[in-house]
Amino acid sequence: MAWRIEAWSQARLKLNHAHDPQFELFLIFKAPTNLLTASPAASPAALGDAANLASSEASISPLHSSSDNSVRTRSKRSSSSSSKDWKHTENCSYSIVVRTSKEPKAGTNANVFVQLTDEDGVQTDKLRLKCSITHRQKFRRGHSDLFLLVDQNQLSNLKYVDVWHQRKKPGATWLLHSINVIEHHGHQLYRFPYCKTIGDDDETADISHARLAVVGEPVKVLTAEDFQITN
Repeated sequence: MAWRIEAWSQARLKLNHAHDPQFELFLIFKAPTNLLTASPAASPAALGDAANLASSEASISPLHSSSDNSVRTRSKRSSSSSSKDWKHTENCSYSIVVRTSKEPKAGTNANVFVQLTDEDGVQTDKLRLKCSITHRQKFRRGHSDLFLLVDQNQLSNLKYVDVWHQRKKPGATWLLHSINVIEHHGHQLYRFPYCKTIGDDDETADISHARLAVVGEPVKVLTAEDFQITN
């Protein structure tokens, strides 16, 4: 395994990548039995920063708050079948890794909102990415920021991630490298590369929008139950 445990507490685990000491991963979880570990055979080069994420059903509030109600939208329901309607009423959690490019002036201080959409057109709420687990200051050049979305619709086969970039001041563009999403119910990882600047199309506009399409097939993220531990 490329990850090693550096520090441990009851509610927080700090992991360092053995080959990249600059990259740290913090996880919040309820108990050690809830810890999910990614496949050691997964290729970090192919999957990006989220490929070897250990994930969990975290006890964290949704990213939106009462002050963010103006940007929250009602989720759409699929009407194709009663079974699909039932499935999408189930709650699910998602880990989102947002990677900012390493190019100069790639970062942003703007507010960022996301919404996930699956192949049936069912969506999560539109949520502000407010608190990064991996970095105190989010969306900085070269950073990979981890966010958790909880109590959301259970989606099947993610297709799009919509991103809204709300400027705090004129010219606050953002060079987004990619977004990776782990769906915690089916333990699938989806990749959404972008490598473009958001907010440079019209610098007078307050909000810019980009839609990221999924690339390739989802990657299975193994849970603790997938490993056999012998004495």
